Amino acid sequence: MGISMSEGDRQANVEAVLWHATWPENVASIQANGFRDGDVGWVWFGPRGDPSWALSGEVILEVVFDLAEEDLKPYRSVTNVEIQGDPCRIYPQTTYRIPADFVNAHRKGIREISPT
Repeated sequence: MGISMSEGDRQANVEAVLWHATWPENVASIQANGFRDGDVGWVWFGPRGDPSWALSGEVILEVVFDLAEEDLKPYRSVTNVEIQGDPCRIYPQTTYRIPADFVNAHRKGIREISPT
């Protein structure tokens, strides 16, 4: 669902992990200075570290938070997504829309995981 936790994290300090797609020229700035709100007033995080939902040429960043999944619940959005070319196959997709100040205050780490 977009959140992944290691076994050790479940016991004490739970860490939520989300993924963000951006252009390669933005990666260094995000890693050094943090995220900035987009035109809509928040940062969008995708459902998983799968490059299929990113635009061609975008880089996927894995962002580790010092929060539990429950702490991100107010920012969660679930929408129905149609599998391209098959209107009979619709599945729920969870995304997160989180203000940049909140992301930057609670991020423990950011790492580039794959170009698309």
